[in-house]
Amino acid sequence: MSPRVEGAVCRCTHLLMTDFSSLLCVLDSLQFWELDEDHDGLIDAHDLIQYDDYALTNKVVERVMSGAGRRLLSGIPGKMNYLDFVIFLISEVDKNNDVALDYWFNVIDIDADGIITTFEIEYFFEESVMANRDSEGGRV
Repeated sequence: MSPRVEGAVCRCTHLLMTDFSSLLCVLDSLQFWELDEDHDGLIDAHDLIQYDDYALTNKVVERVMSGAGRRLLSGIPGKMNYLDFVIFLISEVDKNNDVALDYWFNVIDIDADGIITTFEIEYFFEESVMANRDSEGGRV
């Protein structure tokens, strides 16, 4: 593990009070490190698409990496730093909290008008159906 990731793990461990939260922080750090193939401390779309065994579609990754869910704190367009990844992960893992609801609403609301239309739903649904069809050998 690089010193950068070890430092992030140590800072996280000190900030969080419960053993469970500390364990989650360490796991987040390890997951970030695994996705960050070039180990530059940043994740790009190529890295993020591999999250959870390719569970996200290209369109979703594109929106996340554009900062649609939440403005990326890395300061580098199309790149997510560790803190950005933690916010993404919180939103991905626990979709019942307010942060997650806002995050995914913003990802899906393509035109940022505060309304999710059938066009926007179809835009993401279409790629999901195609991915499922491919993974199931043509059956949906």
